[in-house]
Amino acid sequence: RFHGGSQNAVFSAVKEGRNGSMCLKVTSDQSSDSGWAATIKVKRNTRYRLGGWIRTENVKGSGSMFNVHGVGHRTKVARGTTGWTEYSVDFDSGSASEIVIHALYGGYGGQTGTAWYDDIYLQEASESGLGGTVISIASYFGKNASGNARAALISHLSDRAEKGDQFARVLQKNVESQEGEQTPETAKDPEAITVVLKSVREQMIFDRKVFDVPSGKRIRLLFENTDSMPHNIVIGKPGSLEKMGTAADQMLADHPAAVKLGYVPDIPEVIAATGLVFPGETEILEFNSPEQPGQYDFVCTFPGHWRIMKGVMRVK
Repeated sequence: RFHGGSQNAVFSAVKEGRNGSMCLKVTSDQSSDSGWAATIKVKRNTRYRLGGWIRTENVKGSGSMFNVHGVGHRTKVARGTTGWTEYSVDFDSGSASEIVIHALYGGYGGQTGTAWYDDIYLQEASESGLGGTVISIASYFGKNASGNARAALISHLSDRAEKGDQFARVLQKNVESQEGEQTPETAKDPEAITVVLKSVREQMIFDRKVFDVPSGKRIRLLFENTDSMPHNIVIGKPGSLEKMGTAADQMLADHPAAVKLGYVPDIPEVIAATGLVFPGETEILEFNSPEQPGQYDFVCTFPGHWRIMKGVMRVK
């Protein structure tokens, strides 16, 4: 299926799977939003887990993932060059008796590069109802919370489990099982100074207009997109807000290329930038703060956002 962008993406079955078996390979040198789809019969009001393994090479854009078509359930995305990694998402089937699942290439925007998909599965989860909801929340927490917060929750659940609380034991194992996905990212530089920014749902603003950092230090900016639309963060030199915004507007003349670049303008005023961060995702941007103190602009350059969604990084 092709959903947008170029239809030059090539789909093939190749013997390049993670265990040397056959797998799906998709590649394109032009931005493509496409995917392999399968229609599956499911039980109503039942909890399922959709997942599989993805490997990427030079992937730029919105990234590769698995999703349930039309209802917003999707895994985290794979970008750049990565080894085989398992991705999964839990969801409730609700009133549906049939769903369409995708191995998405450039879903929700488009991408270039090569992605491989292997051992894709849809399995019925053992938990449903309120218990399933709680476990789903625990899973999300395990993937996205800070190391200290995750450790505190695991310790608390472990104490309850030792007192005979079996549900606490299940939650503990679920949170612990997610640690591997986040630990490599957050452990890149233990000396980095962490700053957390979030989008404010349905308001097209960041939750902080100003944040302070010391000069000449390693900064780990953690951006949580809690909104219903994509955003990015572009940090620029003092007084560069309008120039970055205007340059981002001009990128729309070549929309496929703009998507490929995550709407980040290629101008010398840009100091650091995330890619596009989609709803429900978290991205970590690491960079060295400028040596020169001052007020450095940060902004979302997704089309139509820069005049409202902006702030200042004060370097002291």
